[in-house]
Amino acid sequence: MKETIMLEGLTPPEKETLCAFIRNAMDQLDKADMQIFLDNLADARWGHTELARALTDRGFKANDDQTRRHRTGKCICVR
Repeated sequence: MKETIMLEGLTPPEKETLCAFIRNAMDQLDKADMQIFLDNLADARWGHTELARALTDRGFKANDDQTRRHRTGKCICVR
């Protein structure tokens, strides 16, 4: 006798649409700080390393690879 298999409700997993860098910011920053974060992330006057260092100095753990990947569209936020 065949074993009954139940496939009802089978759906693929939902893909994450935000990178860990942005998810962490959303979890840790209030609305005003999030806007400051996003404004500075978009500001081309910051180098990736300098921005990551400035964020880390202010208590938000970041590294230059995270800033570079997000700013250059290499993270999952833009996929």
